[in-house]
Amino acid sequence: MRVWQHGRGQMMRIVCGHKGPVYAVVFAADGKRIISLSREGIGRVIDAGSDRVLHKWKAHEDWVCALVVGRGDEIAAGDWKGKVK
Repeated sequence: MRVWQHGRGQMMRIVCGHKGPVYAVVFAADGKRIISLSREGIGRVIDAGSDRVLHKWKAHEDWVCALVVGRGDEIAAGDWKGKVK
């Protein structure tokens, strides 16, 4: 996963860990965490400052392609078949 600097279009760093392509990424409202979901159905919560994985879970059995984080840090993820968890 590549993290780009907003406004400048410059890549800041590469965050590794997923075994396949990352299809959905969002920063948490506090800007301190990155939530990513990938083709293998694995979700990760990553510390934005250190790139350390804080939490990892099996979000779906198949490709995850949609992601939203709510006000209370609830995470909703949708797979390519339209199933949302």
